[in-house]
Amino acid sequence: LIYANDIKIYKTINNINDCLQLEKYIVSVCQFIQTKGLEFNAKKTKLISFSKRRKVCVHKYELDGITLGRTCTVKGLG
Repeated sequence: LIYANDIKIYKTINNINDCLQLEKYIVSVCQFIQTKGLEFNAKKTKLISFSKRRKVCVHKYELDGITLGRTCTVKGLG
């Protein structure tokens, strides 16, 4: 199998509508990857938030029925 490794998607989140837009974009990227014959593993997909705000908008993102996990650190493949 061929995999799409180390993809990063960025979006400024100010409200729930931004969260929903990001989720739609994640699904679109996944579908595009699949049309190219690559596999997108939702179980290995992680979310990370960066903010100076005390309260951030936290949304439960899903892909293929799998809730995407959150993390505090990310290690790039290089």
